Amino acid sequence: MALARFLQISDLHLGRPFAWLPQERRDLRRRHQQYALEQAIKYAIERDVHAILVPGDLFDGVPVDTGSLTFAVRAFSVPGCPPVFISPGNHDPASSDNAAWNSRLQQARGTHWPSHVHVFDSPRWSGVELTTLPGVRVWGRAFLTSSGTMERPLAKSAFEDAYAPAEDTIDVALFHGSREGRCPPAQKITAPFSDAEVAASPFVYHAVGHYHLRSEIEAPAGTDQPSSGVRLAYAGSPVALDYTEPGDHGAIEVVVRFGEGACTVSAEPLRLD
Repeated sequence: MALARFLQISDLHLGRPFAWLPQERRDLRRRHQQYALEQAIKYAIERDVHAILVPGDLFDGVPVDTGSLTFAVRAFSVPGCPPVFISPGNHDPASSDNAAWNSRLQQARGTHWPSHVHVFDSPRWSGVELTTLPGVRVWGRAFLTSSGTMERPLAKSAFEDAYAPAEDTIDVALFHGSREGRCPPAQKITAPFSDAEVAASPFVYHAVGHYHLRSEIEAPAGTDQPSSGVRLAYAGSPVALDYTEPGDHGAIEVVVRFGEGACTVSAEPLRLD
């Protein structure tokens, strides 16, 4: 069987003001965020993953401050960094005034994303072939405004005229959204989806951002779903963003084993905070 390995990290919220912390500790916490991203990329290189998946909220808001943007670009530009796929979320939408994703505004700030970084900038699903591993496509969609959306990303209608299966190919998705029935009290519901929609989805794995604590949806073997094991996972935020987010935080390594008509997915946490 073939093996695809991914590093998933989201909800980093670079540029977070951390106003709830004493003034002397805010810069330190922002350095913790930067260190977490650097360590995740280092791990991705050491583990020789095929891609890094970033399903939203890499940045905390619009406008993105120049320091945070410059740091992120440099972090993903280190030698050996695998392909990076980013689906902007509700905090860092792919709006025309967001310098994080607008090439003209990036140029004005004297920076640009390296060629191996792909940003999904449409609210419709679109797919990209994974250059590091034949037979794998990565799909994504973006938020266009910070106000969020109640459009359902995994509804049957969302795939019409946007998604088509390909022979001998598996499809992995990343997006930002809310699993119904599991929304934390401090977060708003946006781009909702149900467990039933996950089960019916054509993707073998769903990398999702928005919730800041790690969680998963699993499927047993022997069902008619495209894969068994971990069907969907939130990596959670790499570092705790406030006092309501206790416990370990980090990224996850996702391993997809596929071939001969079967596909199984596993996910292991990488502790960063």
